[in-house]
Amino acid sequence: VDDYALEHHGAVSAEVVVEMSEGAMNVSFADYSLAISGVAGPTGGSDTKPVGTVYISARSKTSVHTERFHFEGDRNYIQEQSVLMAVKMLLNIDKELFFA
Repeated sequence: VDDYALEHHGAVSAEVVVEMSEGAMNVSFADYSLAISGVAGPTGGSDTKPVGTVYISARSKTSVHTERFHFEGDRNYIQEQSVLMAVKMLLNIDKELFFA
């Protein structure tokens, strides 16, 4: 991840997860990638990024979809919901392949 993105947007940001998903594809030569960054708690939140704030980026070779979420619950629940949403986003990015 570019230092500029981290310094200007923070680790929990759309810009960073987009770069993370791109980097994962570039180094792995995979067809798909996922990136998640968030504040799972119980501490670490702020006014602009409270505990439960999660950014997810799902990428294929032809498209990328990135979203911000806010999950309620304890640390484990926030992490579990983040993973489930990431898998859902991955499946939705190429519905024709996964649901043909």
